[in-house]
Amino acid sequence: MTVNWPLVQQMKREIANSLTALRSNLAETSQEPMSRENEKAYSLQLISDTLEKYAVRFVRDGQRPPTVEEEEELSDAVYNSLWGMGRLQPYLDRDDLTDIMVRGTHPVHLWHKDGSRSVGPPVAESDDELITLIRMAATRMGRTEKRFDEASPELNLQLPGGDRLHAVMRVSSAPHLTIRRHQWDIGFLEDLAARGMIDRSLEVFLRACVLSCKNLIVSGGVAMGKTTMLRALINEIPPHERIITIEDNLEIGLEHFEEFHPNFESLETADANVEGKGEIPMTDLTRMGLRMSPDRVIVGEVRGKEILPMLLAMTQGNDGSMCTIHAESAKGVIERITLYALMSPDSPSESFLPRLIANAIDFIVQIGIVDGVRCVRSVFEVTGGDTLVRGNDVWVPDEIHGRAVPHTPISNKNLIDLEAAGFDRTLLKPDGWWDLS
Repeated sequence: MTVNWPLVQQMKREIANSLTALRSNLAETSQEPMSRENEKAYSLQLISDTLEKYAVRFVRDGQRPPTVEEEEELSDAVYNSLWGMGRLQPYLDRDDLTDIMVRGTHPVHLWHKDGSRSVGPPVAESDDELITLIRMAATRMGRTEKRFDEASPELNLQLPGGDRLHAVMRVSSAPHLTIRRHQWDIGFLEDLAARGMIDRSLEVFLRACVLSCKNLIVSGGVAMGKTTMLRALINEIPPHERIITIEDNLEIGLEHFEEFHPNFESLETADANVEGKGEIPMTDLTRMGLRMSPDRVIVGEVRGKEILPMLLAMTQGNDGSMCTIHAESAKGVIERITLYALMSPDSPSESFLPRLIANAIDFIVQIGIVDGVRCVRSVFEVTGGDTLVRGNDVWVPDEIHGRAVPHTPISNKNLIDLEAAGFDRTLLKPDGWWDLS
């Protein structure tokens, strides 16, 4: 069935007016307002009554009333328009998608978990309708209300289910919306091993790194699985530890694993209001997080000056902290960290930074794509620094498949700590433990 969207919008307006009238009546009579869940339940009854009213009208006017199946689709469409993401909601309800890309009134581009791609029906009849849909999400679906207008043409938002929404207008040929679906069933190192992102030796090594409180940086390009890796590492942290996560836009999603982390808090940056006040950048959040008595500080992605308080935290007792960074190699990570640190007004001298970085970071885990599969390609151990940061390529891409295999021995100091946390050095065989069958 092709849903009658003008009818859906008409019904939505009628039901929204009824809900508004109910709220006003409760307020005028000094009664307790209905909870959001009760309003949703009440709206279902209103939708049913409205559909029955329209069915009677169709019969009276000599038109065919909707079938049972058509009424169900109309009911879902109206409910989604009231409480969800309207015509976009059916895509969000699917569990086979990883990315949803909307451009104005064009067909929707879909990326599937199996790697295939397809297109689906548009979600808006006009650019204005799509902008209205995005604004609705901005005002009621995030942790705080956000703007999406001519003055703020970009929106980053975590949807209630944990998916990441990014939208732009004015700077693009049409309003553009991208939704990245997070796979919450991939939450642990053993899950990454089962999917070929790491092999057995890397699984045991990374778990030991977390348990021995090594400071880790996960690096890679766009959409390489950095957040997925970070989430799996965090979920190896013992449950008694207090974790503070700091993100520009919420993605880590520890609330999905709260039974493993009963003592955590997630901090998210805040945009300035219409008066230009109230902005809270990553640098401020990082300082806030360090004052919240954390055992570990996790920065979702370092993009600027927040790296300096992060490095200082790693050298002043917050061992076992982690972050991600966009870089194509361990060398690129160090160069980018140096650049970001120099951007800070409190930056130490450039000659001191190699020592600061060397004291703060233990290992850099590099992620890339091999044969269409995201996997760890290398691990760099930071061993010291004076004029330059020094280290060992303890895992490097093998020449045949490009996946990480042991190369240079781990330094004795780190190896002792890792073995105390359960690492078995006999796993360091030259060709690794990848199952490439």
